[in-house]
Amino acid sequence: MSGEPTFREIERTVMHDLLNRKKLVIAAGGGAVVNDQTRDEAIAAGPVVWLKASVETLEQRIYGDVSTEERRPNLTGLSGRDEIEQVLTAREPIYASSASLTVHTDGCTIDEIVEQILAVLPNSETGGGQPA
Repeated sequence: MSGEPTFREIERTVMHDLLNRKKLVIAAGGGAVVNDQTRDEAIAAGPVVWLKASVETLEQRIYGDVSTEERRPNLTGLSGRDEIEQVLTAREPIYASSASLTVHTDGCTIDEIVEQILAVLPNSETGGGQPA
């Protein structure tokens, strides 16, 4: 494996391609919008939905998946909760400035999250168009 820089280059290329298509839902990883170009393209393509979760929820989701260690690289040299806290602290301002909609996902099922998004997205069949 070539490490995070190579991964981010590939991610940038894929995101650029996807963000220039129409009528797609892109479930990007948390680091995608850290890239200035990707962030600008995502905002322009919009809407950008931030699925916000607490450190506790993220820790449960990440480490509750037995394949995490094999699939997810260490980003900080820290482990577990310390890494989550450091990465989230660095990225939250970027997420906040990029998001046209923030959905708090703690304690929610996938269906509940989808319902929250559809309730406010403009031009959705059931949406009202007002950010949460």
